[in-house]
Amino acid sequence: MDKRVIDLAEMGILDNVFHKRNMHQLSQQGGIVFLFDRFGELLYIECVTSRLEASIYKYQKEMEFIGMIHLEGSASSLEAIKTMLTQAYYPKASHSHPVIQTVHSGCVVRVPSDGTDGNEKDMLTIEEEVVHRIYAPFMDSDRAAHKLNISVDTLFFYCQHLIYSGYSFRKDLHRRYVFLEEDLDLLEVFINLLEREVPLKRAAKEAVKLTNKFGVKEALRLSKFSPGHAH
Repeated sequence: MDKRVIDLAEMGILDNVFHKRNMHQLSQQGGIVFLFDRFGELLYIECVTSRLEASIYKYQKEMEFIGMIHLEGSASSLEAIKTMLTQAYYPKASHSHPVIQTVHSGCVVRVPSDGTDGNEKDMLTIEEEVVHRIYAPFMDSDRAAHKLNISVDTLFFYCQHLIYSGYSFRKDLHRRYVFLEEDLDLLEVFINLLEREVPLKRAAKEAVKLTNKFGVKEALRLSKFSPGHAH
């Protein structure tokens, strides 16, 4: 039997997931926290009544990303909700279940292990298995990669940065991502900016900003010139 993948990002359960170094951006209010590893797979679900950092300190080495649902209630009621969610989503460290894998596709797939930003283009050597696992719902990826003259893995890597920068891909009736022509235009804008030696993160944000402001066709034309026009 194929493993069933539950994507919490697609389900809208956690709108924002932060890297652990940005944990200060999460509210200190009580609720339920979801802890993910560096591949975006759910590790633990925990209750938090106060002091978020102290509550998850014991997981610092294993977890890479964290998301939170803010809930009010007694410690016992939060614990009951945690139990329900754990039984529903089977965190990797809590259960051994053969057919359910819970992920969050909004997590960055790979972070440099030495604690530095590193050369972002070197990150294109991302693990193939992880990339395909998270972006398997994309349709027509082979055709899109061929048209853009890039590998499928690079295509998925670029898509992740565009999603993280605010771009949304369309979904069909089966909730699978579909590449439309405007998506390919946006990806070409992104590639044009990268070819002008714009840093990867800036290029992703710039491509989304250009497209939202001028439309994909004009953004495609502008991206062949100066990358500083949208500021």
